[in-house]
Amino acid sequence: MTRLIASLALCLLFTAVQASNPVFGGYVSSACDSCLDETYQSCPGDYKTRPYATCMCVGDGSANVVTCLSSCDPGLNEPANVSAAWFRYCILFFKDMCPAAKEYIDTETFDKQCSKEAIAAGGIGEKEDDDSGSGKDSDSNSKADAR
Repeated sequence: MTRLIASLALCLLFTAVQASNPVFGGYVSSACDSCLDETYQSCPGDYKTRPYATCMCVGDGSANVVTCLSSCDPGLNEPANVSAAWFRYCILFFKDMCPAAKEYIDTETFDKQCSKEAIAAGGIGEKEDDDSGSGKDSDSNSKADAR
């Protein structure tokens, strides 16, 4: 019986983790979790790409994140965790967000993602956008430049 309960608990935990979106993860408060899932889905494309990150970090997605914070439970530290998750994601793409991210993310992540070397290397997709010359991401670039 104990094994059955343990197996069931692991299955439920695995299912809960699977349901979490890859940008924010999962949250105990259902309103917070639902809002962040909707925010994750509000930006088009693959979250691993710069156009998606442009929406999430400097476009409509970022405004949605701010709106979601009021749905998150401060007693569970959810607003701080959401902010940290958002900054950890955004600094992968936009190194100019590092100064603002410093107070929200752990020192190890900050030192790795916001070192002089990392900033000089640029964010994910930054060099491809600059070198492409095709203009296919010109809308994304103009939004990023508007930051």
